[in-house]
Amino acid sequence: MSSDKSLIPHVVFGEPVERNGTTVIPVTREGRFTSKAVGAVVIDPGGESKWVAAVDYDRIAKIGLLTGLVTGTIATLAVLRQPPWPSQETMLEMHRSGLAAKRAR
Repeated sequence: MSSDKSLIPHVVFGEPVERNGTTVIPVTREGRFTSKAVGAVVIDPGGESKWVAAVDYDRIAKIGLLTGLVTGTIATLAVLRQPPWPSQETMLEMHRSGLAAKRAR
């Protein structure tokens, strides 16, 4: 059984950058056609390291747009199926019953 390893995304560590004693090592995930920043390893002057994840604001915006579109579509379908206003038949019946009540007085 053979597997194509080129389809598996690989984590790649970039060249370390040092400023004022703090070292930053960028980390990317490279797929077959794209490369995406996933974060960085930050090493402070005391030698402690921490992971800082990259925030993909485009993805967050797309999720917000998609949520709005789905909500709008569902609301439109609900209104088309059962409108929140009375039907013309109901309005006509209300009008006729009002006239009948006036005549009975």
